[in-house]
Amino acid sequence: MELTIAYKQNKQPQDIQRSDILDYIQKNDIDTIYFQYIDLEGEIRELVIPINSIEYANRILASGERLDGSSIFKQIIPTGGSDLYIVPNYSTSYENPFDENSINIICNFVNKNEKRAEFTPNNVLINAANMIKEKNDLELWALGELEFYLIGEYENSSFNLQAQSGYHQTTPFIKYRSAANEIAKVVSQITGNVKYTHSEVGYIPKIEKSDSLWNGKHAEQYEVEFLPAPIETAGLNVSIAKWVARNIAAKYELGFSMAPKLQSGHAGNGLHFHLELLKNKDNIMRNENGELSDESLAIIATLCEYASSLTAIGNRVESSYERLNSGQEAPSTAYWNELDRNALIRIPLAWQNGEDMASIINENSKESFHSPSKRQTVELRSADGSANHFFLLTGICQAVITGLSKKEIYKKKAKQYSNPDHNLLDPLPKNLSESAQLFKMNRNKYIDVFSGAIIQYITNYLNKK
Repeated sequence: MELTIAYKQNKQPQDIQRSDILDYIQKNDIDTIYFQYIDLEGEIRELVIPINSIEYANRILASGERLDGSSIFKQIIPTGGSDLYIVPNYSTSYENPFDENSINIICNFVNKNEKRAEFTPNNVLINAANMIKEKNDLELWALGELEFYLIGEYENSSFNLQAQSGYHQTTPFIKYRSAANEIAKVVSQITGNVKYTHSEVGYIPKIEKSDSLWNGKHAEQYEVEFLPAPIETAGLNVSIAKWVARNIAAKYELGFSMAPKLQSGHAGNGLHFHLELLKNKDNIMRNENGELSDESLAIIATLCEYASSLTAIGNRVESSYERLNSGQEAPSTAYWNELDRNALIRIPLAWQNGEDMASIINENSKESFHSPSKRQTVELRSADGSANHFFLLTGICQAVITGLSKKEIYKKKAKQYSNPDHNLLDPLPKNLSESAQLFKMNRNKYIDVFSGAIIQYITNYLNKK
């Protein structure tokens, strides 16, 4: 976390005070503050504030500023009641990696009654996560897998790969490793939450798509995977990563795409999320016998039940459904399975015996290792790069709330969803129209976490596609 003000001030993020930021501004000749915030689509926008004086910096950091909420949250805020306060969250402050002598701070919104604005995507997700804590004394953590293509000029060389052969490839066979590494490094320095990066399956030697600006270009797929974090932090991590990736792609004069299907027949861009439940900071996804816990089975079953309507938030363009029905490691029906990458819910390996794998390979090793932490997650594999990921994570929270509230019922249902050949399994929608219809039919499932205005926004978005 080398870019964070907390790191620079030798403090934990939650302990940062306004005075710490002011001290950093003065000692490092900072002349600009970027107030960044999350818009209705989960993307980062910003308000740029030149620092006229340290007194002004003190004031703006304490009071925030006003802005036109109706321009950001259309369909939620009427023009006649548009003002909102944008207020910095000190714990998120960091050096701007793309503008010297400036800092960025992620902000939240406060309404005219001087309360958190409940309709903003980050507040909606925070409220849903808090419901899980309050109702069950559990925390829901998540990690995202961000997949994307970097796109540049086609070069015919002796080191070109065959299509669909990019998984974990090295230089010189992949051309954009430096850009991908820089993306992962900068995101890690801001969030402290990157697990790793690697090249993905998608490798398109030469795009053949006459209606695309990228026709004739070369495309390589990469992934940045995060470490687990509270689900509201996981959402913010994805927004930051997308912002960083676009900036670095532009720096290298590369295209950037999270399209679910950049070209037919080639790997699409998923946006998978791993989930884990914690009680007193301890992962409870498996029981004392090493079996999936009742809580795990319950949320697996509800995610399978909610999956079709969740596509309205997680799969929002027509090419999403080409990806889901491609047979290329993407689900088409709502089932779960251990290790199966075609399943809607995959149960990945989780180091069940203390993580001391090195002793198996290093036979002469005299050092042992035992981790007290547990790493079991369940992975939802349906969503893609078109997702409104804050609202998607909120919908996932609703499924978890439902599953935990009727744990015994859904634990039994989990068996039904475990067989991919089961004739009662629900197929995922075949197109965007079907997805929109399923969301309308199931909208009442989400009334605990989404206001009527947000449900209408989701519906209207799909109707315009």
